[in-house]
Amino acid sequence: MKKELLRMNELEKYEVIKECIKTKGPKTRYALKLGITVRHLNRLIHKIKDKGKKGFIHGNRGREPKNKSDAVFVENIISKIKEKYLERNKNCLIGNINHIRDLLFEYDNINVSYATLYRILMKNKIQSPKIQRKTKRRLKKEELLATKAKKIDTLKVDKIVDNIIQIEDAHPTKEKKQNFGEEIQMDACSKTWNNAFFAHLHLAIDNCTGMIVGGFFDNQETIKGYYNVFKQILTNYGIPMCFKTDKRTVFTFESSKQKNDENNTMIQFAYCCKTLGCELQCSSIPQFKAMIERANGTFQDRLNTELTIHNITSLKDANDYLINIFIPKFNDKFALDPKLYNTVFVSIDKQMIDYHLSILSRRVVLKGCIISYKNNKYYMLNDYDERILFSPGTKCLVIETLNNELFCNIDNQTYHLKLFTGNENFIYGNQRTPFEKREKKHSKPPITHPWRLSNYDSFQEVYNPYKKEPY
Repeated sequence: MKKELLRMNELEKYEVIKECIKTKGPKTRYALKLGITVRHLNRLIHKIKDKGKKGFIHGNRGREPKNKSDAVFVENIISKIKEKYLERNKNCLIGNINHIRDLLFEYDNINVSYATLYRILMKNKIQSPKIQRKTKRRLKKEELLATKAKKIDTLKVDKIVDNIIQIEDAHPTKEKKQNFGEEIQMDACSKTWNNAFFAHLHLAIDNCTGMIVGGFFDNQETIKGYYNVFKQILTNYGIPMCFKTDKRTVFTFESSKQKNDENNTMIQFAYCCKTLGCELQCSSIPQFKAMIERANGTFQDRLNTELTIHNITSLKDANDYLINIFIPKFNDKFALDPKLYNTVFVSIDKQMIDYHLSILSRRVVLKGCIISYKNNKYYMLNDYDERILFSPGTKCLVIETLNNELFCNIDNQTYHLKLFTGNENFIYGNQRTPFEKREKKHSKPPITHPWRLSNYDSFQEVYNPYKKEPY
């Protein structure tokens, strides 16, 4: 007769029912001990009388599940992932598991659930770049216990693993805003995209709907990048109610050495927001704008993966793909419908957007009735192609728009600035000849000079080849 082996929980249930039959004690006590009802206890009593010990073995034990993935299907998924979606020389995905699942369905026509794909990847030791901390702790614990490099017990391993970066989890969640456009969070992240070009990605997200309302790639995190994001917001939606940013130099920089207005970008962006009636809030705490911080991580993962797949290696092509393809697709998948919420965006004249997003600088009219601006380039004041002359020393305000047009404001009158292309010898009103560099003549004193003569005598005294050395 074949011996039936029960598992621990099945064996415990069998022993309790056997004792109940043997002692004929109160069934409520044994039902309470097993955590079941008396009615189910009676079923188990009949089962042990009819089938004996075998009746407590689960009927599906030893059977292959009907929903088990086919080996050919699993092998196809692993081959596609190793071919297209793995980092170079690393056993790590180029994107998170959910994104890879979408890409497998979109480009390879493979429909697989998240749980199945996760199980397949973990079995083949392929990790996601967005792996959670608790999974990292579990894998590290398994590695420590498997290698047995250090002779420590399981309790010490649990203590070591559980104490890893726990303080980062202690951040309270803030409530979302109730209106579309009530709060826009802005930030930038830097990365080498597609292993081809290094750029700063400027992003803006609405706190209410989670919609990306603007994005722009630039070489540096400057006011130009944020102005381009601001232009997308003004063009597509209008003037928002509030901006939340960090304390980057674009928003709060003021140097004690350089007093130029164009370097003090806090004046530029804050003045633009104040002119349009938009509030600007700045803080150096990342949790102050947690939603855009999370969006930056998602874009660094998903956008970089898609730039790699489409082989985009230039800044211009990356901006075109970001604005026209990726952001609309991202909003369709993750953002809420803004039509379901009240909007607080204020409409704006779109023809004046480039003029609102401008950089202001104070200058003084020089001799010759010209103005120096940016790398010592000189400009003339024009009004309908007629040159306007002001006396030297007149204070003015230079306005550089987002589309690189230049204007000058003097006494509440605005004039165009035209690049001065005249002879540089006349820029100050006086003719002058260009400075010619002369060759430097080095005068060498003669040998009879007292300084040289004394040096020569000392040289002869030391290095005289005919000098006899004493025995």
